[in-house]
This record gives sequence, C-alpha cells and structure tokens, in this order.
Amino acid sequence: MDLISREDAKALGLKRFFTGVPCKNNHIAERYVSSGNCVTCLKERTAIAVLLKRESNLRTTSCPMCGTTIQTTNGLKKFCSKKCKRIWDASQKPRRGPITRSCLWCNRSLTTSHATQNFCCAEHSAWWHREDRKSDPVKAEKQKLQEIRWKEQNLELLRQKSREYEALNREERNAKARARRSTEEGRQLGNAIAKASRDRFIEQHGISMATAHQRR
Repeated sequence: MDLISREDAKALGLKRFFTGVPCKNNHIAERYVSSGNCVTCLKERTAIAVLLKRESNLRTTSCPMCGTTIQTTNGLKKFCSKKCKRIWDASQKPRRGPITRSCLWCNRSLTTSHATQNFCCAEHSAWWHREDRKSDPVKAEKQKLQEIRWKEQNLELLRQKSREYEALNREERNAKARARRSTEEGRQLGNAIAKASRDRFIEQHGISMATAHQRR
C-alpha cells in the first residue's frame, strides 16, 4: 500500500489516504479524506451498531405447527422450518368439493374434484384435442411439423413396428389387397401406389427395385 498524505489524496480526488501511522485504536489502515476517520474503526462501529439493533428487535415466538420456540428480528418468521410451513398451509387451505360438469366430447356427466378435468376418459381427450388442432391452421401446421420431426428421429422404430404388424396381419392384408384388385378402380389405385413407390425408391437410391434385388 503506497503512502500518501491527506492533502495529496484530496488534490488527486481520492476518497482514502494512507500514512502508515496507527490510529487511536492501533489500526494501521487507510483513512477517509473527508473525515480523517480510520476505515477499520468505522467498520467495527457499524458492526456493533447492527448487532445492538438486532438484539433490541429480537423477539421470541413459537411455531404454530409444532410449538418449537424460535427467535426472529423482524417478526416475519413464523415457522421453525419449511416443512412446518408446508403442512400448516395445506391444513389451512379450504378443500374443494366435488364438481359436476360434462365431458367436452360426449357430453357425459362426470363428477370430479379437479378443476381442470374436462373429459370422462383419456381417449375422449385425445379425440377432442385432435379435432381442435385440425380446426386451427396454426395448430395443425405445428402438429404436422412435430409428426415429421418425430418420424425422422424414430425411423428405425417405425420400420420395426411396420414389420411386426405385417407379420401379424399378413393374411388380412392379402385379403384386402385381393379385394381391392378385384375392381377396376382398385387396380388403378394399386398401380398408382406402386408407381409412386418405385419412383421414390429410384429417387432415394438411384437404382430401381429390380436392380437392387439382383445385387443382393
């Protein structure tokens, strides 16, 4: 710490100066230019004043939940712990009685104690929200983007599910395909689907399905 007189510190615009001379309490510390008081002495006096004020405002009370004696300085502390406060708040909170309302999907009457329950079952909730998304273009577009993103991230899972479904329902799928091909409209639709599938395969892999099977 550099030595500097009070006059020089004042001329330089400093707030403190240091001469190396101990104060009346034997503190070798900086002093304020404005008053000449020792910085350490002022800190000690401030700490003593705060402690005395806290002791004068100290009050003794008891926790309303468990009766434990607690001391507080501002009167705001009423509980000995957060657990007691949580239990006390729960006991003082008025209990909501049963509410009777109708399901938004099927208008079936239901009795519930939850203010946010608007459906009689999870299936009706899913149906209602799906129709609500369809009616709102913004929600529909957002749902479409979410589905595309999910399919891209879970492509292998979808392929596995498709293979499992095809293995379990092969006879049913073949029967539907035969019934569809028995009509002219069904044959045209099947040809269009097959052509689109072949074109998509060529676009993705650069070769036809027949060539890919030959190379295997």
